Amino acid sequence: MIIDYSMLKTEIVLKFGLEICSGLRIGGTDPDREEVLQVETTSGSYPLIPRSSLKGVLRSEFERLEKLALKPVECEFKHGRNKKLLWSEILFGFAKKEDEDTYFSLKGAVQVSDVLLEDTAVRTRNHVRIDRKRQTHAPGGLFSQQVVESEDSKGIVEVRIANIDQKEPLKVLFFILDEISTGHIGIGARSSAGLGAVRGTNRIAIIAKEDAQLLGIVEPSRVRIGSFGDLMNHI
Repeated sequence: MIIDYSMLKTEIVLKFGLEICSGLRIGGTDPDREEVLQVETTSGSYPLIPRSSLKGVLRSEFERLEKLALKPVECEFKHGRNKKLLWSEILFGFAKKEDEDTYFSLKGAVQVSDVLLEDTAVRTRNHVRIDRKRQTHAPGGLFSQQVVESEDSKGIVEVRIANIDQKEPLKVLFFILDEISTGHIGIGARSSAGLGAVRGTNRIAIIAKEDAQLLGIVEPSRVRIGSFGDLMNHI
């Protein structure tokens, strides 16, 4: 497999709406104490799901499927260097220290946009931390937590997949995206406690193959899909 993202040969662009179906907790490293991540715009301050969070969910779920994620692939780089990489590294990137002075890195074939959640509210919820051994509340266990409320919380996601023409990893990626968009995989902190459920809407895929579309000679195919798995019929 040739790895060269300076020469874009094929690209799949997935655009879809994201609706929050439960509370959503996004922010810093301590979800119990830090405020929800927000950005300032000309029309106000809005919560933001950072691209690193979405890409992290995709990667962690992909790596759970060990048979494919840990499968080595012989890769050829544009400077003539050959190296075996895992599919998780090809798709999501990596940086490794090869010796004392040399780092080897790859940005990855999958790139994800930030998601701005407009027309939404951030509220504070009060919680009690439980001591599971004693089956009672933990001493000093009261804490507050900022959460993006689900009502009317919507955003737009864009996922770009470059130069991947093998169906096996694409099929797994589409399956994971379907699981996220049906609420089976949560986003953000405390997904195991019921937060982070989302729903995907208005799914559109734009598929460009080889160089003709990239030069603007031929219009890339644009497909409205019911689920991401449906894309396998168009690739």
